[in-house]
Amino acid sequence: MSFISTSYYLFLALTTIAYFQAPQKFKICILLIASYIFYLSFNPRYIVFILITTGVSFFCARIMESSNNKNKRLMALFGALLVEFLLLFTTKYWNNLSLATGWMNPLNIIVPLGISFYTFQTVGYLFDVYRKQIEAEKNIINYAAFLSFFPHLLAGPIEPSQNFLPQIKKPVDFNYTQMAFGILLISVGLFKKLVIADTLAPIIDIVFQTPAEHKGAAIGLTAFLARYQIYCDFSGYTDIALGSAQILGFKLMQNFNRPFFSTSATQYWQR
Repeated sequence: MSFISTSYYLFLALTTIAYFQAPQKFKICILLIASYIFYLSFNPRYIVFILITTGVSFFCARIMESSNNKNKRLMALFGALLVEFLLLFTTKYWNNLSLATGWMNPLNIIVPLGISFYTFQTVGYLFDVYRKQIEAEKNIINYAAFLSFFPHLLAGPIEPSQNFLPQIKKPVDFNYTQMAFGILLISVGLFKKLVIADTLAPIIDIVFQTPAEHKGAAIGLTAFLARYQIYCDFSGYTDIALGSAQILGFKLMQNFNRPFFSTSATQYWQR
């Protein structure tokens, strides 16, 4: 169910209707079910990884909060991080490393979509709890919805727990202004992705795949356009994620702030 597919927007519309029609106490359950349905639509086996990540980080965070023993808290943190990064490494990096080095045999294993995003969001949450910057979430439904929220599950942004977890715990009522802004963001994202990025991509691929057949000016122009193609592709997906969240009443953090309008290299990377 890609962000640029008709099925996604039908799914988003049905989820929005169900979410705002549901009683307040059931809203988070609706959101969690919708998020898992979205994830299952890619490959049902992916769900195993996010369930493990959710369970391990939730209970380790509870252990850290309930104990005053520094060693016990550190062991809980280390244990959770070990599981998270082991899952990330074996699914995403093991086969690449084995092919590059020849030191180990490739694994017949799938790469779960979005595993980098929810892994690093989990890591941020665990460190926040360990440093006592936030309290560990006591409701596993709230925490699971925080981690699996479908608009940002595949394209980010990686949400700090201080920003997003309170929103999950206090669902909002329908807001016409937020919905209109969400639709606008989605439209901007689709324009970036479909009109700019997808139009430039074939041109860039032709030159980069056969550079010997092209002159320096063509290669230089292609390299110049490539950064805009990459930016519009990634930021387009992010705008769709932000817009989808806005429609449901949630505000995600910005991933980009007009980086090409920067006046210095430092400002460029900050944006």
